[in-house]
Amino acid sequence: MFLTFSTTSYADCAFDQDVCEASCKLRFITNDAEKAGCISRCVAERTLCSAKIGAGKAKEFGEEALEESKSFIEGFTADQAKDLGKKAWENTKSFIDGMIDKPKDEATE
Repeated sequence: MFLTFSTTSYADCAFDQDVCEASCKLRFITNDAEKAGCISRCVAERTLCSAKIGAGKAKEFGEEALEESKSFIEGFTADQAKDLGKKAWENTKSFIDGMIDKPKDEATE
């Protein structure tokens, strides 16, 4: 008989283990070997429960970090492209102005 409870937090895992162990102590009150085996199963289930929650939290953290990194990179490259575009436009305007406008000394001659 396996007891299954919600595993949404580490506290739930601890509670599930406590309930499981209490059940083992009641079911196998006269047989220490069976009680020990049952309690070992409860510990294993607690370990699995905690590992699942840890993996879920790691996945969530990884996804958040990835999204933040994407936003950072997009913002960084967008600003750089914007600045580069402004500089390129200013340089182009200066180049064109230089081609069109004659220096004042040449214009007066």
